Amino acid sequence: MNLLFYIKQDVFWNEANDRFSPGGLDLWVESSSPLLEEPQRGDWIWVTTHVPSGYYVVVSKMRVLKVGAASSNQYGPYRLLGDEDGTVLYDISSQPDLQEVIAELSFGSTPVRPFQMTFMGLNHVRRLNTTDHAKLEAWATQQLTELPR
Repeated sequence: MNLLFYIKQDVFWNEANDRFSPGGLDLWVESSSPLLEEPQRGDWIWVTTHVPSGYYVVVSKMRVLKVGAASSNQYGPYRLLGDEDGTVLYDISSQPDLQEVIAELSFGSTPVRPFQMTFMGLNHVRRLNTTDHAKLEAWATQQLTELPR
């Protein structure tokens, strides 16, 4: 099960930015969403946030190494560990806005649910079907710059 995981801007800039920077790689995500129990080793977690300009960006495409219980429970009881060798980190400083791509995914915004509500509450973790994952892969290949490791 591939997932899209949204990290709130304040959390990303205060904590996650250090974890997702080259050289200090400690790839993991924690949440209260039970969806974090579903991925298997080798599945993908697309980690996203938004930058101060308001753009939504992809931080990494993290290959799942292990699913387990969170050690601190700061963000919830579920934790995924990423495989450093299989994970791709992206340069967030030069990305176009991911919002249009997200809106095209199976859970994207509708007239009843505006985009701003897409990641509210437990919805910060979303299942990606095969088509969703392929759309993100294609967009990443065309638009994103991988960071050196």
